[in-house]
Amino acid sequence: MEQVKSKANDLLPKEKSATFTGITGADEDVEHMILDATINDLSDKDIEFLIAMLQDEERSKTVDIAARMNVSSSYAGQYKRRLVKLGIIVDSGKGRIEFAFPLFKEKLKERYLPE
Repeated sequence: MEQVKSKANDLLPKEKSATFTGITGADEDVEHMILDATINDLSDKDIEFLIAMLQDEERSKTVDIAARMNVSSSYAGQYKRRLVKLGIIVDSGKGRIEFAFPLFKEKLKERYLPE
């Protein structure tokens, strides 16, 4: 997608670059609206599970998430399966999971872990 935007920008006369920039900014606004709507549709326990994942730099272990949530691994596993089914996280093998979209992870950090 970025390559397409870059090529399109190269093809436009310089005076139209501001218009293209506005369209790109609008695309980013739509992405954030979708992310906000997705977060708002999640249950409190879904959010708690995802916040527990934020403590890991990259991939997370379900057993670690369960410990952070102070619940059993099987209980945390229910939320893992639900979030995988929703396409929010993916099973990355060897008992680890990660966010399907890095932008979603950043949006969660912004909302729940402000600096």
